[in-house]
Amino acid sequence: PWDYRLSPVYVIGILNFQLDEGAEENGRVISKVQLKDDDNEIFSDRLNYIFVEMPKFNKTEADLNTSLDKWLYVIKNLYKLKGKPEALTGAIFKKLFDVAEISAFTDKERGEYEESLKNFWDLNNVLTTAKSEGFAEGEAAGLERGRAEGLEKGRAEEKLATARNLKRLGIDSDKISKATGLTPEDIENL
Repeated sequence: PWDYRLSPVYVIGILNFQLDEGAEENGRVISKVQLKDDDNEIFSDRLNYIFVEMPKFNKTEADLNTSLDKWLYVIKNLYKLKGKPEALTGAIFKKLFDVAEISAFTDKERGEYEESLKNFWDLNNVLTTAKSEGFAEGEAAGLERGRAEGLEKGRAEEKLATARNLKRLGIDSDKISKATGLTPEDIENL
């Protein structure tokens, strides 16, 4: 059999007519179809066709029980709805009706909306860029300050090590102080 590791493919046809108008009404709104080869074997279980016959969907808002019912109701009735029906709850339906509202804008309203979106995106990009640049500047300043503090600490440790060595050699504290810049008290505490 034909098998090329094809990801499943679904072709969904939303029809405004019945596939076989002469056939007896079976009430089935959705028909799932798979292709068969010459031997009447399924050609591939990864190629799927789904036909939604909208004239067969006749539920009212009060009859909507499942998510599928709600989606089919919206698809069939969106063009004539004046607002979001109460039965269509959930964030996805809110987003759907927001998008539908935007699509109903006049040319002038759409232009104003797109301009406001552009302004929002521009402002968002400016803020993101400023934040990135501020972070980079802060990071660079922090690295520079850290480097300076590290060098200063290293020099102080080097002075102490030199002073210890000179003290072991028996050199007096005043000479060690002049050579290293350490105070006589620091040298005595070594």
